[in-house]
Amino acid sequence: LAFNNFCKRIININEAPTASFIFLKSGNKFEKVKIHDIQYMQAEGSYTKFFTNDKQYTLSGNLNNTSEKIGHPSFIRIHRSYVVNIDNINSMDNDYVFVGNSNLPISRSYKEEVSRILRKIS
Repeated sequence: LAFNNFCKRIININEAPTASFIFLKSGNKFEKVKIHDIQYMQAEGSYTKFFTNDKQYTLSGNLNNTSEKIGHPSFIRIHRSYVVNIDNINSMDNDYVFVGNSNLPISRSYKEEVSRILRKIS
């Protein structure tokens, strides 16, 4: 928390260029993770789980705050419990987005926005 507050004072996050990676805490160190490797994020109470191609990370902080901190245009909210990386979506139907081996629900409140962003053509 102190590290995040310090960084906010030095760099205004909205003015920072969009990076192709972030650092996620893993044990006692921070690991560099490419944005493209993050498949999706899942809310787990006051924690956020990151699912990558080969690893899972759990960070303190709710999903809304975490996705705002990342602020990358590849991430969209599809459900109150899920934010997905659109670059890693394999397919979708009316109710689910399929990412890797996971099928993530699309809630009614986000369905219109998801359809607009993903530009479904029938």
